[in-house]
Amino acid sequence: LAMFCNKSDEAEDSVSRLESANKRASEEFDKEAAKIKSLQDIVSNSNIAYDERKRALDKLREIVPEYNASLSKEGELMNNNTDAIKNYLTQLEREIKLKSVRDELEAAYKEQRELQREWDAAQEDLSLKRTNSAYYSKPIIDVAGMFGQRDLQKAEERFNDVDARLTKVNRTIASLNSEIADTSVEASGSTQQFKTFSEQLEDAKNK
Repeated sequence: LAMFCNKSDEAEDSVSRLESANKRASEEFDKEAAKIKSLQDIVSNSNIAYDERKRALDKLREIVPEYNASLSKEGELMNNNTDAIKNYLTQLEREIKLKSVRDELEAAYKEQRELQREWDAAQEDLSLKRTNSAYYSKPIIDVAGMFGQRDLQKAEERFNDVDARLTKVNRTIASLNSEIADTSVEASGSTQQFKTFSEQLEDAKNK
């Protein structure tokens, strides 16, 4: 039962980190998409002054270079290739998601490095206590043996706790790596240049 609970906790932690990354990505994307939609509404509204529409169009084309619409002197919107905007938003959403998940991955790698140092120290301490038979193997009725057994038990508890936390963060890292790989594959058809999956991992590890 304890093993089942631990695995459930690890799975929930991985899901929680992914949900956190996706929530941030969704909020950021919605903000950018709303900005573009606002500019589109101005550009396509013939009741708005020409100069304001032209400024909005210029801003929109700065954001989406492939969008090549123009306004005639009469205010007619020409070459309104909205597919360019749709494609841009699709790739932008993936890019934002990649960045958000990579941020979580960087934090997980940092936690992993700290836990690994803690794990090494806990393992060394436990190993020393287990091999120090002159002190820790004395009968429990002996005062030294009693305190020695208590110290050994504490060392085992500390090691098991750190080991569980390290296992959890390792599973989280694997889950985040998988998410990055999947999103990178989705984005592979983009004309925008993304770092390779291996480059993304190396960046995250070195943060």
